[in-house]
Amino acid sequence: MATTPSSPDERSSLERRVDLMKQEIDALQIEVMKDRGPWYKRVSLLLPVVISVAAFLLALTTTILGESRLQREQEHANRVELRQLIQRLVTIPSENAEINSKYSDNPSLLSQVGGALNSEQIVLASQAADLISELDGDVTASEYYAVASALGRAGLARDEQALVEQGISEIAPHAEADAQGYLDLLRARAQQV
Repeated sequence: MATTPSSPDERSSLERRVDLMKQEIDALQIEVMKDRGPWYKRVSLLLPVVISVAAFLLALTTTILGESRLQREQEHANRVELRQLIQRLVTIPSENAEINSKYSDNPSLLSQVGGALNSEQIVLASQAADLISELDGDVTASEYYAVASALGRAGLARDEQALVEQGISEIAPHAEADAQGYLDLLRARAQQV
């Protein structure tokens, strides 16, 4: 059973407490209703979303730039390796001539050393041809010619012919950049026929 306040002081004290509670409830309702607006107007929700999107975009940009840099580095490494292979392939014929004159009196040794040089030429020329394929058009006519010639000297006539044709078709649109190399490729094609 509820008790009723007996004195007017108790009644006014209760009324003040009720009024105070109503004011607090009204203030809480106003505060709660402020957060009921659209999600994009609520900073407490918007800030983490903006930070997350910014972090995602930064990570995506970093990944794309990293991949691009890695690809450029790989292309550069392939170009350096191709140049080194060509330098070695160019020296093999003179070494072969030197060996022929040095060991002309010993056919057995001449055959053995000559065979080793020829094997090296086959391997290096094949590697160089593979690198040219990987470089996809970023090769000069002189480089095509040097590798095609090495393939021919190694006895790989079909591979030589295919590389000469590939070089001519790749270089033709901008033959003036390496005119001598382009002419060498055309001569090589004519000699194959």
